[in-house]
Amino acid sequence: MDLRSRRHCNANRRNLRSSLSVLLLAGMAAWQSGCAGLVGANSSGGGPPPALAITSPTASAESTTKVNVSWATNLPATSQVEYGTATNYGSSTAVDSTMVTNHQASASSLKAGTLYHVRIHSHDASNNEAVSSDLTVTTSADATAPTVSISSPNANATLTGTVTVTANASDDVAVAGVQIKVDNANYGAELTAAPFTRNLDTKSFSNGNHVLTAVARDAAGHSTTSAQVSVKVDNTAPPDTTAPTVSITSPANSATVSATITISSSASDNVGIAGVQFKVDGNNIGSEDTASPYSASLDTKTLSNGSHVLTAVARDASNNSATSANVTVNVNNTTADTTAPTVSISSPATGASVSSSITVSANASDNVGVASVQFQLDGANLGSLDTASPYSVSWSTSSASNGSHTLRAIAKDAAANSTTSASITVTVNNTVSDITPPTVSISSPAGGSTVSGTITVGANASDNVGVASVQF
Repeated sequence: MDLRSRRHCNANRRNLRSSLSVLLLAGMAAWQSGCAGLVGANSSGGGPPPALAITSPTASAESTTKVNVSWATNLPATSQVEYGTATNYGSSTAVDSTMVTNHQASASSLKAGTLYHVRIHSHDASNNEAVSSDLTVTTSADATAPTVSISSPNANATLTGTVTVTANASDDVAVAGVQIKVDNANYGAELTAAPFTRNLDTKSFSNGNHVLTAVARDAAGHSTTSAQVSVKVDNTAPPDTTAPTVSITSPANSATVSATITISSSASDNVGIAGVQFKVDGNNIGSEDTASPYSASLDTKTLSNGSHVLTAVARDASNNSATSANVTVNVNNTTADTTAPTVSISSPATGASVSSSITVSANASDNVGVASVQFQLDGANLGSLDTASPYSVSWSTSSASNGSHTLRAIAKDAAANSTTSASITVTVNNTVSDITPPTVSISSPAGGSTVSGTITVGANASDNVGVASVQF
């Protein structure tokens, strides 16, 4: 049964008891004697017991968060108090089942400076209830500011990196928030719940002296600033004297390699790796690798077949360096060469007019190496094999007739792969001044001959260049 229903039943019970008492009293001869029987709890008159009644109810504020309630009952009874900021109350103390006539109860965890409504409930041994009228009481106003102090770091401490600032705060009611400050400027948001700690990144402040404070406030608007805590920020990094560590992770020691391979290494440092330089037989392989993962590409065909040593040199920004342990590999590039060289006549140009002695040149290349270049004039070898770059031959054009001629070059590699260049055409023009006259003589008829009719006259003519004509 809820509290309201129980009150209603108790009221009906009291009304019924009152009606019965009137009927009994009307039949008694002496009114005074009857009344005395109603008032006395131990009356020997045999009348009904008196109704439970509450007297002298009082409510007073003990503090900002607590009120005390006292009352008396005419019969031993239990104790309970309803309370709240309105007449629907909403909260109640636990029932104290001790049967007493002088009662005390307290309501706590209240708001400071707030008006509360209070109502008293008591039940006698027969479970009859008495309820007081509404009482009001106002809790004490919060006039006390919080207390606050910084417990960490200690005064005059030297701070580096990220440190934790801790404040201890308390209040007679409750701490609403704590604001950490650095050099009187807020650092981070207000802390609204204990523990009141804030991580402080000292790298966001200049090296030197700084002041820490904490401001605590309560819900009534009172605030207190802690004593200052002076600290020194020093984020100057000590000199880095620790060398990196480095090792080659690929290829494995004693591996046989060919063609192009990737050399990889693992490198680490207490601060950071600035770069890794790979080496073969002590010579750099490409440029330094400045970003992880560290690797370099090695064309083993640039090395002789046989044993070679790989190393890696790691350095940090302070130029501390370390060289890895040697990794020995065996280069084996003995594979069939089936790629022919490439070759072209580079001089003279096709269509050129040439004379006297000229140099015929060719460009030739091969995936392994060019063994020789043979120049040809009109399909016949011109000079001997040229076995070293630059490839060229001297041609005395006077050994060829004036006119059009073709030049080409044949390149060969050590595997006897060969390529013939495209032919180019040149015009030989070795014309010079002719100062020698021809010779001529009559060959027929003979001198002193007698002739008649029609005869044929013949002549013999020659020239160092050529007879242009003979006129008889």
